Amino acid sequence: MKCYTLEELKTRLSEIKETGFIQSKREGNTGIGYTLEELLEVKKNNLATMIIIN
Repeated sequence: MKCYTLEELKTRLSEIKETGFIQSKREGNTGIGYTLEELLEVKKNNLATMIIIN
C-alpha cells in the first residue's frame, strides 16, 4: 500500500491527468474510484471520504 504526503499526492494526480483519458477498470458507479485507487496504488476501500495525512 502506498502512502502519500499532500505534495506527493498533488504530483501523482497531475501525472495521472497528463496521461489523458483512462478507461475505467470496473463498470458501475464504483468504477472511477476503483480506477483511481489502482492508479495511486492505494488500498482498496469504499469509504465515502479519504483521509490525507500531511
